[in-house]
Amino acid sequence: MIPQPDTRRLRGELLRFWVESKTRADWHLVDMSTRQGHGSCDCEAFTFCFYPNWKRHGRHVPYEYHPDTGKCGNSHEASECSHIRACRERLYTDFVLRLWAMQEQGETEWFRRLVKALEMPAPPSSGSSGP
Repeated sequence: MIPQPDTRRLRGELLRFWVESKTRADWHLVDMSTRQGHGSCDCEAFTFCFYPNWKRHGRHVPYEYHPDTGKCGNSHEASECSHIRACRERLYTDFVLRLWAMQEQGETEWFRRLVKALEMPAPPSSGSSGP
């Protein structure tokens, strides 16, 4: 399991967090509403390494934690820092697991409406049968 830094949601903000620095007594501001939902961070690693990777690759490349070194093993490719990853994990815990628990508790009508609202339109037919 990846050790997660402390994350604190900004008051009144759904997708902005303060995230504790792992290397010094400091906090970083993460905004998960940027970069098509992949987020941005004000840390040096994101600014000088991971954001340039995003621009170079033109797509999201997840952060890979290596427990043997305690570091990102793909910093030359990744497009997110550990602070963004911690916020994604926090959002997953805060929302997806709670939605699942609501469904398990029988609150299915609300859950069904939410799933329907999130459904993406089907892509145009290309002759393939799809998954």
